Amino acid sequence: MLCGDWLLRNSEVNDHADADYDAAVFARLVDLDGRAQPILISMTSVLDRLAWMELYEDLILTQGIDRSAEGSF
Repeated sequence: MLCGDWLLRNSEVNDHADADYDAAVFARLVDLDGRAQPILISMTSVLDRLAWMELYEDLILTQGIDRSAEGSF
């Protein structure tokens, strides 16, 4: 939802002309980052491979997503 709100506004491409709207979305991102960081730090302290892109790849695999079948690599 957060990424979608950054990319789209009222179901249309966000042209980023409304600084207040963008600031509100960015504030939500900062809040999410603050809440997610302790969890991510805890995860990477258990499994080093979860740092950086490895976490992203692991989450994709955990969900059973086949990126090559979707056309993304």
